[in-house]
Amino acid sequence: MCTLTWMRAQAGVTQQILAVHMKADPSYVSRLLSGEREISWQHVKAIVDCCDGNPDLIKPFWKRAPA
Repeated sequence: MCTLTWMRAQAGVTQQILAVHMKADPSYVSRLLSGEREISWQHVKAIVDCCDGNPDLIKPFWKRAPA
């Protein structure tokens, strides 16, 4: 998911920080961000929150993204 990767980079948040925030393994976070694993809204929201983003702005795009 390119938008989330961009958001993470702009916020200066590492995948390790995301993993701690999400209580997940860093390799799992990597697979989520690369699109290798299907991402849930819970995961998207956790990433956006960790990057100090606004989940309400992201949700419409997430809902329209192809499964």
